[in-house]
Amino acid sequence: MNPEYRRTGIPVLLLHNVNLCWEPSEIKATLDAVDRLRSALREQGHPVSAVAVDHNGLPALLEPFDPARWVVFNWCEEIPGSPRSDGRVVRILESMRFTYTGSPADVLESSWDKARAKQRMARSGVPTPRWALGKAADSTDWSGFPAIVK
Repeated sequence: MNPEYRRTGIPVLLLHNVNLCWEPSEIKATLDAVDRLRSALREQGHPVSAVAVDHNGLPALLEPFDPARWVVFNWCEEIPGSPRSDGRVVRILESMRFTYTGSPADVLESSWDKARAKQRMARSGVPTPRWALGKAADSTDWSGFPAIVK
């Protein structure tokens, strides 16, 4: 381990998204959570730089940070304007050789297909609540209530 890190902690790049289309209260809640996490990491001795992903230029936002020095705390759920892009965020981190927290891109991308994820879990013996895939409001004879519909 680099002796510098023993004194100051590992530098952490706190990557998070902010979508300017969100309600002001959602933006404030996100930024408050980022501030709390940044403070907690700093209390543990880590230098922290927060980077808000608010457009498609993620590689340009990451360019100033040396992947050999910074660890990414990946709190970025998507690139604004690009739904379900959490996997793309991770692919960019990987292509730039950053070490990051969270799941690999293929796991994030496969989790968007809930039926497929449930089938994979069932095949692997992972217990899950009962579920059904419906194509229209009246397409199933589901009787397990209360129910969550996604």
